[in-house]
Amino acid sequence: NLNAPPVISPRTYYTTLPEDRSADFGAYIHLPRPIDQIPEKFTFVIPYSSPSVFALLQPIRTGIEDLSVFYNAYYFSPDNQPSHPIPWETWQLLIANHSDWVLWSEPVSEYGTGYYLADPGAEGYAEAWADAAIASAQVQQVNWVFIDSINQSLSWTLPAGKRPANFKYPENDDTAWRAAVAHFLSVVSERVRAAGLKVAVNTGTGLGKGFSGNIDPYVDAYMEERFANSITGYPELMPKNQPTSTIDTQITDSQSSDKRLILVAQANPNDPLYDQRAKFALAMYLIARKTGDVFILYENNLAYNLRTFWHPDFATAQNLGRILSAPLKVNNVWMREYEKAIILLNAADSAQNIPSQAGSGTIPARTGMIINISSPAPA
Repeated sequence: NLNAPPVISPRTYYTTLPEDRSADFGAYIHLPRPIDQIPEKFTFVIPYSSPSVFALLQPIRTGIEDLSVFYNAYYFSPDNQPSHPIPWETWQLLIANHSDWVLWSEPVSEYGTGYYLADPGAEGYAEAWADAAIASAQVQQVNWVFIDSINQSLSWTLPAGKRPANFKYPENDDTAWRAAVAHFLSVVSERVRAAGLKVAVNTGTGLGKGFSGNIDPYVDAYMEERFANSITGYPELMPKNQPTSTIDTQITDSQSSDKRLILVAQANPNDPLYDQRAKFALAMYLIARKTGDVFILYENNLAYNLRTFWHPDFATAQNLGRILSAPLKVNNVWMREYEKAIILLNAADSAQNIPSQAGSGTIPARTGMIINISSPAPA
């Protein structure tokens, strides 16, 4: 019965955010199965933005001082779903006087029927969006506004060959599109921050680098939604088909970012390599993270049937103590020292020698590993 509320089972949550906590985990919540699949000891929650989901969240939020809850919304697709802060009926009234807010009047196939592109550069649209998002966030008592699909290229949303020659945002040049998105975020962030909320965005991958730093001032946290993921095997999780150079780039980009990061890996528990891939992504997170960066492991079957996973190694990862070193790549193996463990990551297609700092022996191809300081290195 999809209409029956899930059973809320007892959970244990952190009530403080210690600087030396070695891992932070987040959860997506999506009806019809949200609460019973929230992992224990999480600090970030990104719910599907509907009143029923927030109502289910209320009983478990009381007294949790450091739980970050997001109001999750699209900025470009007003529709008859709760993924846009402006209700569909209100939108219809608004565009009667603001026809320029509608960028594309046909449903965009990537997101199914009912999604119509709004123009982030249209005068007055960002203000209306921000005010609606703030009102919803305050009603739901959340502390973040999460803006999904901040795409650096309009072609990610609007398929090639559809735009007419005189279209406002040319097909082969995203300069004007990126400027419009930056304008939208500048307006939204000013208003959202003034309301005491923070702004998180999903730019797909690259932590906003496609915008050349132009949106950094307006963002408090970036989501990397293909962290450790196969580019050609989406939505499968590493270690399949991902170039070592991409792994290196994601680690160095994460380290160099001065924003809080939400690093999301996607998984399929029916995959025979699920455990190996989950451990790879976890080890990569522990190597790449800064204090406060969050890791989410979830299943995405491309029908937005999201389910957050709590891997058994997550509990271990939360108790490694402080970070003692920066990420270091020795030959082909990444390593990082914590108080209670050394983290190793081999993204190569063949076994590699373990760095001498971590012991001796080899680490298999495409493998992540947590080696307890008191335990011998693998043979």
